[in-house]
This record gives sequence, structure tokens and C-alpha cells, in this order.
Amino acid sequence: MKKSIWLIPATIIIVILIIASVVFVFTTKQPLTFPANNNSSQSSASSQSSSETISSAASSSSAPLVTCTTYEKYDPQTKECYYECNNDQECAEIEAKIKSKLNGYFADVSYDKTYNEKTSPSETSQIHAFSNNQLLPAIEKPENDQVWQYFNTIASPDFTARYLTQVGFYNNSQDTTQASVIANQTNPAKWNLEINMAYADNPKELIYTLVHEFYHIFTLNDTQITTSDSCTRLKTSEGCVNDTAPLQEFYTKFWKDLNADPDTNNFGQYYPGRETDFVSEYAATNVIEDFAETLTNYTLKDTSGLTGIAKQKVEFVNSIETIKKQSIQIKANLGNEMKATRKLQN
Repeated sequence: MKKSIWLIPATIIIVILIIASVVFVFTTKQPLTFPANNNSSQSSASSQSSSETISSAASSSSAPLVTCTTYEKYDPQTKECYYECNNDQECAEIEAKIKSKLNGYFADVSYDKTYNEKTSPSETSQIHAFSNNQLLPAIEKPENDQVWQYFNTIASPDFTARYLTQVGFYNNSQDTTQASVIANQTNPAKWNLEINMAYADNPKELIYTLVHEFYHIFTLNDTQITTSDSCTRLKTSEGCVNDTAPLQEFYTKFWKDLNADPDTNNFGQYYPGRETDFVSEYAATNVIEDFAETLTNYTLKDTSGLTGIAKQKVEFVNSIETIKKQSIQIKANLGNEMKATRKLQN
């Protein structure tokens, strides 16, 4: 186009220049992205950096919010973030900067002792049965619906339809649980999801937690576990882990020698003296939490700085094609995957 522009009559050139300047635009698909968090009590440098470089493109009353970095513009009609560039090199440089900002978004988020998981349903939950791809009764509170959309986006509608049977919301700031998943007692092939709305005002921690809970279902569902009284492999409260399940191989490689209870809830009990063995202190609670935390960090964080056994664990999950594909899908669903389409702006 640039080579042939001199052959165009001057009047046409003038009209073109008046209408618009020709630039190339990459549009990042963001069906649901990360709201800028202004309510977080955390004050680490990475948290401050995220707040400065990722800003909301809609008012705080809008749900869900579309979040763009400072390198992008927001299109309210398509509800997409996009950036403008003049050539492939410039486009690649901008895209790399955007990826860097988004990859660092969860850098300061981790489980700690104030976010333990539950093992039984809350008595105060607003229960919704999940049937035919919808919750019944319908969710009335917008804030509850937004959180549900977060999980449905992370997991995908097909996954939630396959594995969820019940979703509960409650609000209890005295309860230190942020979210939990429990195998349904009536139908163990299905799962109950519970969310404590008392912590829903911190989107980063909420999304991180929901990804963590998703990975519990992903690694403990009926394609990975069999219900059997006799089990020579890893046995959890959900059943006996299959020989070919990634969790079984993870257990054999990294946990078998510890002879640990896979269902213990003693927070980080194996962490002291083994800090480089785990991606977080919470991961050192048991093999199930370690696997979920490793997968969550692999999906949402930059793990290139890990060393020791923690690094080996990330390399292990990266070697499993189904996990790699799932991680990419989650990031794409959340709008954190730069699947850009080039288009001509006019």
C-alpha cells in the first residue's frame, strides 16, 4: 500500500487523510477481564504497579468490567481493548508490554492463613441448583451474578454443565473461607461450589481463588478418580486416583516419600525447611492443595523465577498436554491471552 500510494490522485489522498489516518490495530478479545482493584489492603510493589498500569474502562457500577492496560484503548461498542501500531515490530513491542503487565497482575496474590478452604457447606448459603446450563432459582443480586460469571468464564459453560450441580453464595466476614468446592454427597460425580461474598470486593484474590477451586474439580473429577474400597494408589476423600491421572504422577514424583495424609488441612505443615519445594506456603498443606496451587500459579503467574523442586513441579505440569491446553484456555477465557486479530481502522 505504501509503495503504490504515489499513484493515487492528490485529491483522493487529501480525502483519505481527512477521513482517517491509516494505521494497523490489534484487537485483544476480552470477554471477561480483571477489574482494577482499589480496595485491596495489600501494599506490595507489584500490587501498586498493577494498579498504575491496569485501569478500568467502565465505571465501578458496571459488571463485568473490561480492563485495559495503559498501552490500549477501549472500544465501548465491541467492549474490547485494542492498541494501534504502524508496523509488525512496533506491534510486537506493544504486545510484549501488554503481556508483561497482565502476567504480573496476580504477582502479589496467594493463599494465606486467612483464606483456608471449607470442608462442609455453609448453613447460610443462598443455594442455586445448576440444571440445563442455568441456575435455579435465578441469581437476583448483581454482585453474585458477576462472581458466578467469573467462575463460568474460567471453567467454561461446557465444564460447569458437566460437573456442577449446586452453587451457593453467603456473606460472612468471620468465616475465613473465600470459596470452596465439595463433591456432591448424593451424586459424587457432580460438585457443589460455594462462594463467600464477604471477600468478593477483591477481584484479584477472588479470581485467583476461583481458578484454584476449578483445578480441584479438574484434577479430582470422575475421569481422574474411581470409587473403590481397595486402593493401592493415592486415596483421597473423593476416591482412588487413577494410574494415568496427572495427580497420581505428581504424588509419586513429589509426595510419596513424605507419607502424608492427602486430606489434612494443617496449613503449610511441610513448608518450614522446604520453602523452594512449593509455589506457596499453602501448597505445603497436602498433595491436593499443592497440585491445585502449582496449576494456579502455572496458569496465572510468571513462574520463571522458581527454583528447586517448585521449578520441577511447574516443569512437570507444563509437560502434560491436557494441562497446558487447559491453562491456555483459562487465560484466553479471562482475556489474558493475546489472541490478536489485525484489522484496518477506518
